[in-house]
Amino acid sequence: MSDKLQTFWWQQAHQAVRDSAGREPEWLTEYRSEQLDRFEATGLPDKKVELWKYTDIHRLEDLLDNSLETDWELQLDDDEQARCVIVVSDYGIEVHGSLPTGVRLKPVAEAPRKLWKPFAYVEPGEGRGSRPGSQIQARAYAHVMVNQAAFKTGFWLQVAENTDVRRTIQVVYTQHEDTCLHVNNIIEMEPGSRLTLRQCAQPGAIINVVNRQWCGENACLNVGNRHHLAERSAFLTHTHTWLAENAEQHSLTSNHAGHLSRHQQDVLPVATNTRHSAGVIHRADGSSHLCSISQSLLHKPAAKTQVVMRALADDRAASVVNCAGVVYPDSDDCVVDQSLKNLLLSDNARVYSKPALEIYADEVEAAHGSTIGALDEQAMFYLRARGIPADQARDMLIQSFLSEAIELDDAPWRHSFSESLKAC
Repeated sequence: MSDKLQTFWWQQAHQAVRDSAGREPEWLTEYRSEQLDRFEATGLPDKKVELWKYTDIHRLEDLLDNSLETDWELQLDDDEQARCVIVVSDYGIEVHGSLPTGVRLKPVAEAPRKLWKPFAYVEPGEGRGSRPGSQIQARAYAHVMVNQAAFKTGFWLQVAENTDVRRTIQVVYTQHEDTCLHVNNIIEMEPGSRLTLRQCAQPGAIINVVNRQWCGENACLNVGNRHHLAERSAFLTHTHTWLAENAEQHSLTSNHAGHLSRHQQDVLPVATNTRHSAGVIHRADGSSHLCSISQSLLHKPAAKTQVVMRALADDRAASVVNCAGVVYPDSDDCVVDQSLKNLLLSDNARVYSKPALEIYADEVEAAHGSTIGALDEQAMFYLRARGIPADQARDMLIQSFLSEAIELDDAPWRHSFSESLKAC
């Protein structure tokens, strides 16, 4: 292993497997070891891997020598004082405030084995994954494999059956000592439960988070993410969501800056009549590199998924948005809607935008589209003619463009999240 990042990650994972022996269930240590072996055999993704074609994982090597601040303290805004805030770091898990009634929080290693379902590194479904290139597809999940072997901390958050959690729970990821911190979380929504979760990250170097989200029958999970990073930091997330009958999962993500910010969500219905929506906002400037990927693997009837991505790239930055919807045979009455729009604000910036549909069923409603353009000169002229300064007019048009990702449906929680984005 001559690659600097691959060697570093392998050493982290190998040490974690050794340290976990005797401190956690034996089956979990074996699972870590299996993931380490898989990572060692697969290696890091390169440009031949579709999901990493325009995202260079080796940008992380620039951050391995970062010196971390050790005096970080949680600062809460006035409106956050009443919230329950979960701080996840290399020191473990801290809870500020009280957990809402019906919510239980434990270390992830205490989660039952049934919730540790292996990730589908090759997509499920007859005829898919068995074709040439399956090994390349598996390589796209190398950061997930090493996370599952090397995770140092993480939580199991469980919401009791028929519990409507009215208070928002906030999760903050930060670092004190570890140059690369691997976090593994499980969120279990029991049947009929509802929860709104907000997440943000303050990495000093690299934070790699893997989430399993289990949404039971008639459950609803709303997730708001604000990833506004420092120039020399990176944040990777992979979220795998399983939806039971009539379950819903909605997310809204704002990505801004960072040496590398990459976020992927795979949605897998396990029963009928599921609903998923995702709004994604990218503000790439400086030399930042932002990547968002959404994959909806619909192999149950009457599943609905809607993804709206709005991205802009300025200076020397790069923005990557990739959206895939797969409807498997006999999955009739599914609805798939993908809208990807991008603004290119500099000659040196780059935008890569790819919607994709694979339809193997007959009765399906599907639409997708992607655009890349500049700010509307007519709109700029209209605003300037009414006495609005150029910088303010530009900001107004950008804000209007990005807000389309927030307004993709009428969920009430989106309005408060929209206000929080304006304050950033």
